[in-house]
Amino acid sequence: MNNETSTAAIILKATPFKETKVILQLFTEVFGPASCIVSTKKLSHLSSMMLIEGNLRRGRGDLYTLSEPYILDAFANLRKDFDLLQLCAKLMNTLSRTLVKERSVAPLFLLTKNTLKAFSIESNNKAIYLCFLLKLLLFEGLLPLHPERVSKDLTEDEKLALLTLATAKNFSELDDIEITPSLEEAIEDYLLATVH
Repeated sequence: MNNETSTAAIILKATPFKETKVILQLFTEVFGPASCIVSTKKLSHLSSMMLIEGNLRRGRGDLYTLSEPYILDAFANLRKDFDLLQLCAKLMNTLSRTLVKERSVAPLFLLTKNTLKAFSIESNNKAIYLCFLLKLLLFEGLLPLHPERVSKDLTEDEKLALLTLATAKNFSELDDIEITPSLEEAIEDYLLATVH
């Protein structure tokens, strides 16, 4: 990529660099994961879990330059609730482990963006988080068709909840789902064992 390309991106991680720059680990809509450097003179509050838009240009090695960044959504509500912030951090860490350099994954980008938005609209945050994990596994082709393969110890109600989480078309469908500790643990354990 020699020319600048405009893209939306979710900041996975922001690391200060020198006095007026920051290195961003991005999940971009166009290119998938990308690392870039940006001046903070115009934007002094860039941080993880923000949706931005800007122009990317390949710099030295794998590091891109981001120019004209614009914050589309800071998802400020995520920073008001410590438990929700921890849930989102786990989501971002899991997502980071699955992304492959130079692989465009627009549907996964859209899922991530919509999940972050859903945390400010819907009330069942654990269900939204687990729905994201299951859809990430589906996207990667790693979710088995039978809930027993995730865990044989799930009750019938938990198996039904797992199927609902994996197949939900929108997050409002998840409001009434009961998330038991054993269901959450089974999904997280399966993901950890499957995604390296």
